[in-house]
Amino acid sequence: MGRRGSASIREALPAQGELLVVCGHAHWETPLVSLPSGVQVLNVDSRAVLLTR
Repeated sequence: MGRRGSASIREALPAQGELLVVCGHAHWETPLVSLPSGVQVLNVDSRAVLLTR
């Protein structure tokens, strides 16, 4: 992923437990990434996404 983003946001994410971050970045080729902390990042970049529980 190369870019680290905001340090304060990055540090807060693992403290939240199970977490899905939804964002839109045109430079990401992979739509879903799982970080070592267990946080999942879903890149919706111009896609329609339906989340159900």
